[in-house]
Amino acid sequence: MRLTADHIIEVIATYYGVRVEALRSESRARTVSEARLFVYGLCRDLTELSLPEIGAALNRDHSTVRLGLLSLSQKIRRRPALAERFYKCRQLVLTS
Repeated sequence: MRLTADHIIEVIATYYGVRVEALRSESRARTVSEARLFVYGLCRDLTELSLPEIGAALNRDHSTVRLGLLSLSQKIRRRPALAERFYKCRQLVLTS
């Protein structure tokens, strides 16, 4: 099965208990923001989508995605619990 941004978005929204629309919205709520960063990272890791394509899936500009990916990699290095959640989500995406 070929993974799509929509599939990743749905799995992450379910995991975080947020609506897909929230991930595509302007919301800066912590839960939504973290979930959105995970979508950026998983789309980059598991698909061949470009930054503009990832951004389009979430109503974001490619530069926002780029900065989000940088932020995610820094946070994963500093916060083991976040890294654990990210890899758990990765497995959920791959197995669903």
